[in-house]
Amino acid sequence: MKISGSLSEFFNRPHIFILRYKQSKKWLPGIIIVFLTAFFALPFGLIPYFLKIEGYDLKRSILELLINFTVIFASYFAACGVLKITALIRRKKATYLEILSTWGFSYIPDLFFLVFLLLTHAFLPKEIKVFAAAPVSVILLAILVALFIWKLIFFFIELRIVMGESFIGIIISSIIIFIFFVIYYFVTAYTLGYKIPII
Repeated sequence: MKISGSLSEFFNRPHIFILRYKQSKKWLPGIIIVFLTAFFALPFGLIPYFLKIEGYDLKRSILELLINFTVIFASYFAACGVLKITALIRRKKATYLEILSTWGFSYIPDLFFLVFLLLTHAFLPKEIKVFAAAPVSVILLAILVALFIWKLIFFFIELRIVMGESFIGIIISSIIIFIFFVIYYFVTAYTLGYKIPII
């Protein structure tokens, strides 16, 4: 399939796109997207150093940077594991490889979000705030909302297309996954200091 055709299908018919990758079990594209997401998260590990926060020297900031990258990348495989466990609980036939081959595309909104943060921090004047009432701020907030909705769409496509859930099944599976997410949040937040896990 040509790249232009793949991109068109990805944006216009994402459910068909995900179904294709579920059937082909091509896991590398998803892994690359997750890798890029972890890569674009690297600069945020250096923020405490550049802000001159007490106790954050360059050595510690680089360590934080490497931890960020490792946790984000490893969390992908853990998230796929949670989806597989949910499938087992729900007695669905989705394999780990099918989930691994498709869930990575849900990181595209995360990737755009990180790029969005980097661009706004690098080029926008400090007086412009995302949650203010100015026209530019409204546009920025709309972008964030759109990315969040995009992430949710991928989540529901994963449950419906890959795991084969019905409407009620999606609700039940979402509750199960939410429980795992809360556990993951507390583990990362209180051991590594992460406040917004990327999964």
